[in-house]
Amino acid sequence: MMKQIVSLALAVTVFAFSATAQRKKPDVPESVKNTFAQTYPKASHVKWDQEINNYEADFRVDGKNGSIWYDTRGNCVKSEEQIDVHELPKEAREYIHKTYPSGVPDEARKVLKGKMTSYTVEVRDRDISFDHDGKVISDKKH
Repeated sequence: MMKQIVSLALAVTVFAFSATAQRKKPDVPESVKNTFAQTYPKASHVKWDQEINNYEADFRVDGKNGSIWYDTRGNCVKSEEQIDVHELPKEAREYIHKTYPSGVPDEARKVLKGKMTSYTVEVRDRDISFDHDGKVISDKKH
């Protein structure tokens, strides 16, 4: 009897683990896929995910990483694209150089949300956000 209980417990554990390990791919609406294809015709390595009522596409284009979120009708909610540090506003570059003189940014991203543009930068163990003019919004440890 003990052997059957252990076998059953093992079977339940394996089933539960495999169910959580297998993530269902989202059923992305055609309107969202079409909008994405028109906006990023050269995108590669596209990976879709669903976040509540939005669909996120992570992708590469021209050797850079990007992410974009769409609502169910295919309207862009937010986008992020990898940029070179020299593409940051001058005030942001100056802040990084002055505050972290030996720190080399690991990644810089341009974020578009509605009509708002901002930038995020990772330097060492810090996440720094800047507004469209390069003024610091936040500088926190990640």
